[in-house]
Amino acid sequence: MSFVNDLTLIPRKHMIRHSVSFLLILILSSGCGKDDSRQVPPAPPQNTAPQNPVTETNPDILLRDGHYELAENRLRLLFKVTPPEKQAKLHYQLASALHGQGKIPEALVEAKKASTLQPRNPEVFRLLALITFDSKDYQESVRLFRQAIQMAIDFQKATQKPVIGLHFWRYQLAQALIRLGKKEEANKELELYREHQEVIQSIDRLERTTAYRPKDATAWAEYAQALWRGQKLPEAMAACRTCLKLDPMNKLAHAVVVLCSLDRGLDAIPQSQHEALKRNLALHANQALADLDEPLGLLAAGRLALLLNDRERALKYFEKGQDLDPKNSLFAEWQDRAGGQNP
Repeated sequence: MSFVNDLTLIPRKHMIRHSVSFLLILILSSGCGKDDSRQVPPAPPQNTAPQNPVTETNPDILLRDGHYELAENRLRLLFKVTPPEKQAKLHYQLASALHGQGKIPEALVEAKKASTLQPRNPEVFRLLALITFDSKDYQESVRLFRQAIQMAIDFQKATQKPVIGLHFWRYQLAQALIRLGKKEEANKELELYREHQEVIQSIDRLERTTAYRPKDATAWAEYAQALWRGQKLPEAMAACRTCLKLDPMNKLAHAVVVLCSLDRGLDAIPQSQHEALKRNLALHANQALADLDEPLGLLAAGRLALLLNDRERALKYFEKGQDLDPKNSLFAEWQDRAGGQNP
């Protein structure tokens, strides 16, 4: 039997299998002895140099990024080349750098120097309060936190600029009060902190709502109210103007106009305009008081009555507002203030 005839005796599927196997052997054997460097590139050399070394020299950026030791070193160099009369900020920054490293006694010394040189800077006193807290002097920490918070509130009123993170200072104050066992006072501060968190969420939500429904006067009024509660007074006034263009009779918007103006204070405008402002606010307050069913309108009217030295009328508005909105602590607060004639 010939070779060809032998092949014809192999079933077809076996022929295909053997042919494929034979071809694979030829392909694999053909690569033997050749340079395979192009198929498998050599491994890169190991880099033993440190990755991304810190080259920043600005202390503010070093502190922001948590490079406290580098910030301290840089600041000590800056002290050598900075005149004493310009070292106030350096003391504050150095206190931050030392505090970040847990060097509490040294940080306390620098923070006290900073507070002496910047007696009206709320951020300085807040840092001093934090360091004092970490030194376990909780009584002094509470005093300093309260001082820093009041300074920040006064700064916001005077400049119309928000103090970033002010609401969190109340949380930190609450922690110091807890250490002293003053749980009731701590709970009040925590409640204010939570309220502010809710305000921030409301502002974000209502900002999206007004963008989606720009002709909705109610949404604009609620947005203005949230902005006022967040002490974003210029933005709140702008939202009121938009609302009143859509609905000139909106009671909530009129109330927010009065409250924003009172929070800014008469000192924000020339004295020659004080009487005109009072008359204008009275018009807004009358609109806000329509039907006496808008709690914020009653708060605004009560505060305006205090400004006009009408204590009896102010107390009546605050009491009525508290009846309508008993959960709003502002009415009780302003009833307490009414005795001091502080609008």
